Amino acid sequence: MASIDERVVRLHLDGKQFQSEAMGVTKSLDTLKQKLNFKGADSGIKEVDRSIKSLDISPISKGIDAINNRFSAMGVAAMTVVSRMTNGAITAAHQMVSEMTRSIREGFAEYETQMNSVQ
Repeated sequence: MASIDERVVRLHLDGKQFQSEAMGVTKSLDTLKQKLNFKGADSGIKEVDRSIKSLDISPISKGIDAINNRFSAMGVAAMTVVSRMTNGAITAAHQMVSEMTRSIREGFAEYETQMNSVQ
């Protein structure tokens, strides 16, 4: 077991070693700080900011508006096609019903003629 004197001396020697190691770490951190000091980086960021602010996106906006108008025109065209198809279906159904009932109407007309001739 170490005596009290040994512990004090050893503590003193360890303290000097700690100080020299701390000085080395401090110097390394100072060197790192100098290397990471990006001079002119803030002006580059300001230049990017100015470029973004001066960016004109109106051609893109006009293109989107043109596409939107085309979709609107396509919607009108599609509604016209659906309307014409519906009108055609109604006309075809009317003709079919007329053709089916024509023979019935002619039969009743013949029956009416015969009934009138008998009286």
